[in-house]
Amino acid sequence: MKKNIVINTVLIICFLVCAVSSVFAATYYVDASASSDGGSGSQSSPKKYIKSGIGLMSGGDTLIIKDGTYQGDSNMLNSSNDRWDNGVPDGSAGAYTTIKAENYLGAVIDGQGSRNPLYLGSTNYIRIENIHFKNSSSSNGGSLVRVENSNHVKVIKCAAEEGYYFGFWFRYCKYVLVEDCLSWGRGAYNFGAAGDYGDYTTCQYIVFRRCVARRDAHYYASGGNHWSSFVSYWADNVYFQNCIDIDGKYVYVGESNPPSFTKAVFFTANGSSNYNAQGCISLNSEGQIGQFEGSASPV
Repeated sequence: MKKNIVINTVLIICFLVCAVSSVFAATYYVDASASSDGGSGSQSSPKKYIKSGIGLMSGGDTLIIKDGTYQGDSNMLNSSNDRWDNGVPDGSAGAYTTIKAENYLGAVIDGQGSRNPLYLGSTNYIRIENIHFKNSSSSNGGSLVRVENSNHVKVIKCAAEEGYYFGFWFRYCKYVLVEDCLSWGRGAYNFGAAGDYGDYTTCQYIVFRRCVARRDAHYYASGGNHWSSFVSYWADNVYFQNCIDIDGKYVYVGESNPPSFTKAVFFTANGSSNYNAQGCISLNSEGQIGQFEGSASPV
């Protein structure tokens, strides 16, 4: 009887903690069509710029981005030097900090080839949803969605178009879910995870679920020699579940005499532990289905 009382008490406390977190979480709005950035951030008085909306947030809050195209430094989910932005507050297990488009792919964050739209680091319990990212720069990894040194990250129903190197890239991260996302256009890789050379424990438990990749071309970069849809570099327990690769064609951009490239739908470079591709499909793509280099241990 005493054991049951203790268990029930713990459950009640957990419920109350979650309820209190929900009560105090706030929702803010951003609208590119707002006449100025002077709004309060409410639905009827939104901020104009994404970074202004982020500045209002505390852990567990939600920022809703209304339909429109967002360009310039004030609208990137990164810092002014195109690295990560620690202004995005950590959430918690019961209350993720959420940044989402109001409608599916209705908000477009456009790097215009000179900025990387999302570059987050050292940020935990974050959810990104419904956003269309496009046109990354070639600097700092040239990724549309890049997350580093972060744990418990969810990227849901997002799109990555025209990344210089990567569409979605997770480095030194743990417990990441990328679900129902799309990646297409020029770039070396669509979806990938990476840790430290020879130490797979720095990047673990990354799940890409129901994601679709299309490789349209590859920019030339000195020393670059891989081209792949689903890649793992020195990471442990990376899962590609029910993913689709379609119409991947090798079109080389940047040099008249391109080097010989490794072309594979599923790929590990220099090794990766427990690489899993489950229930996936590849249709009409150039190159090999899979190539596993070094000390890789695919499952």
